[in-house]
Amino acid sequence: MDIEECVTIKAVIAPARRRGFHLRPTRTGLIQVSRNKSWRASKGLHSRAEVSNVADTSVQREVERWIRQNWLPREHGQAFHCRELRLTPGGFFEFDAVSDDCKIAVTISTSGSQTASGKRGSGKLQKIRADPLFLMMAEVIRRVLLFTEADMYELCKREKENGRLPATLEFALVADLPAGLRERLCGARKVASREVSPGGPGS
Repeated sequence: MDIEECVTIKAVIAPARRRGFHLRPTRTGLIQVSRNKSWRASKGLHSRAEVSNVADTSVQREVERWIRQNWLPREHGQAFHCRELRLTPGGFFEFDAVSDDCKIAVTISTSGSQTASGKRGSGKLQKIRADPLFLMMAEVIRRVLLFTEADMYELCKREKENGRLPATLEFALVADLPAGLRERLCGARKVASREVSPGGPGS
């Protein structure tokens, strides 16, 4: 088991146990997950790809929390919280961060622009394109897309310059994530990418 997989598993254990799951490693390197310790039941067996996805989400949430508690208050001089806002059509949507005065809504992207094979991740870009839909419907003054990865930040800047993202959106790059947190984020993403790549353990 390499360092990346150790980081991934550590990130999974606490969230899984909080949800009432039991975990144990197997000789093949997989992680078995079960609610009732019926390890032979097919529904209790998860591949490392599935575990990696949970870990990736867990680290992503930690990154978002750090940005809300540290980066955003420093940049804007007020506290931020994950909360719902009313949309102009009448519904509600939960944003990654909203300022105390409810004038700034933020969505946070922790994705890079490329897949493990080095190609542009079209699915990742489509997700980024979906975020502005809710930002533009939010009853706020400023609408911000934050990026932790420079390649996705630059790609979206070009999309905006070419008229494929709203001109009123603000973009910002969070370049100063704590080294340990960035390492865990990159590690979880690499493991997840490897597991779902053709020929990888999750194939």
